Amino acid sequence: MSSNKRSGLLAVAMLLLFVAQNLFAQTVNRGPYLQNGTPTSILVRWRTTQATDSRVRYGSAPASLTLTADDAASTTEHIVQLIGLSPDTKYYYSIGATSATLAGGDENHFFMTSPSPGASKPTRIWVLGDAGTKNNDQRAVRDAY
Repeated sequence: MSSNKRSGLLAVAMLLLFVAQNLFAQTVNRGPYLQNGTPTSILVRWRTTQATDSRVRYGSAPASLTLTADDAASTTEHIVQLIGLSPDTKYYYSIGATSATLAGGDENHFFMTSPSPGASKPTRIWVLGDAGTKNNDQRAVRDAY
């Protein structure tokens, strides 16, 4: 094999190794969290350690995440809007990149869309602000509720 071919193959191998390391090294370091819920839409947000594109998979059951919403921009601050949702409906979701799921796809990652405007439904609300500094005092306040 010529020296040029070996150099070319080595460069391709190094590039593939770099891409693989970045994909496997990526983790979620904040979120996911939900914002601006309406009867037909919601924002899903999360932060990652490495910049990538964004994908939210969602559906009616954790094993049936058949719908997707993507943002092709490479970022660590992921914001994906889900639109065209049905009012007063429970959706399960997962987050990640187009190449990998990083969190969700289980019973703990879900949201309910708001009821249609004018619909009457009993509602329970618990509101917290920025609740603290990740210490025992903060946990004690949460546990008291």
